[in-house]
Amino acid sequence: MRIFEQEMESGRLYARLHQCQYRRDFALAGISAMMELAPHSYASISFGKQSICLAHMLYQIVPELPMYFLASWESWIIHNYDEVIAEFLDMWPIDLHIIQTDNVSNNSLSWKETRDIGQFDLQNMCKREEWDGWYWGLSKEESVGRLRTLSKKWPGQPHLTIFKYTDDKYRCCPLMEWEIMDIAAYLGDYHIPVLDAYKIGGLEMRTTARVTRNMAEMGGIAHLRYMSVERLNKLTDRFPEVRAYV
Repeated sequence: MRIFEQEMESGRLYARLHQCQYRRDFALAGISAMMELAPHSYASISFGKQSICLAHMLYQIVPELPMYFLASWESWIIHNYDEVIAEFLDMWPIDLHIIQTDNVSNNSLSWKETRDIGQFDLQNMCKREEWDGWYWGLSKEESVGRLRTLSKKWPGQPHLTIFKYTDDKYRCCPLMEWEIMDIAAYLGDYHIPVLDAYKIGGLEMRTTARVTRNMAEMGGIAHLRYMSVERLNKLTDRFPEVRAYV
């Protein structure tokens, strides 16, 4: 039995526990508070394991909520986003907007140069001044940095999942307390599709829609070789320098 299958089976049992329901209720309470505080918000969706759970949860509450996916040229190579997105939309037709960036048309640019050009693509995906805030699928368990970011409090905070920026914009991370078993339980309860990377390597896998330096150094390129040599070749044909990470 693969790691993913073991996790899904454990998640099925974990779903019966009070802690699982408590964390779901905590997430729902955060969304409710955010809707009241910042009604004109959107969701930034990556279709990773947490993000796709958040997209499903938000759709059940406010199906008309705009959701944005920032795609890079290589997004459709490194993961099977096209299949997962199509399957998800078939079951839950969210108001999805795919923002396709194009930083690779100039074939003279190196991988690093295209990364530098796209450094602020996510921040510029939507015009900040047009929104009250946004939802992200971040969780504390991802890293020490995420733990610190998501633990910040401020006067008048209506819910722990909501962070206030200096320009009076708000960020809500409803799944901030979720761990792997919470994700597995939710995916299993609603039969939500996931990327192949999780099915092969388990839910502990970290996915990204871009080939960043961190992704490469953490084994993302090597894993791509394991998943599909054809995909790897397409990526390395454009960026030969990433072969160093195989």
